[in-house]
Amino acid sequence: LAEAPPLAGLAFTLASRPVEEPERLSIVASSAEDLGRKLEHAERSLRAPDCRRVRERSGIYWFGERLAPGGKVAFVFPGEGAQYANMLSGLCMEFPEARAWFDRIDRVFSDHERGFLPSDFIYPRTQGEEDLLWRMDGAVEAVFTANAAIHAVLLRLGIRPEMIVGHSTGDYSALMASGCVPVGDEESLFDLMLDLNGLYQELEKEGSVPSARL
Repeated sequence: LAEAPPLAGLAFTLASRPVEEPERLSIVASSAEDLGRKLEHAERSLRAPDCRRVRERSGIYWFGERLAPGGKVAFVFPGEGAQYANMLSGLCMEFPEARAWFDRIDRVFSDHERGFLPSDFIYPRTQGEEDLLWRMDGAVEAVFTANAAIHAVLLRLGIRPEMIVGHSTGDYSALMASGCVPVGDEESLFDLMLDLNGLYQELEKEGSVPSARL
């Protein structure tokens, strides 16, 4: 495992191979060592005679039967609380569609009176900038942009949902992705984001935003 290839490359290679069996084991791993441990755990579980499914919160999933034959694809957009420093940096390096959304949100606030860009706190260069991720306006901007970036990548890969839903401020992303809130050009997007920013800044000045983290 010490000389194992990067996990992203390994996942791509395995996913690209033709598979005749209808079942697959899915593992979410943070390192080659983590992958090895989870593979061993999965093997022990699958060898049990009565094993019908493996569903570990640590990131191991296998189902002997399809959960919903003929099921549909749903996109669920997360809201505030899903943001983190350097979010989707790897995706942006590989997919221009993802990078374009982070560049776009910077252009929205390029001349804003607050004096900093979303990229300043999404990809912080100095200590303290990351704290802006937890301001209401910063959190919404970061999550909205990341949601749009992932949605653009999924569309490029040909993955289209039958259903779209958003959790909390992820509703904005769901409304836009579903076409309920049309954003046909950058001017419309800029107006939407600036209106939201103004709303959250006003609520913070009024003390209407509870001091809490999700």
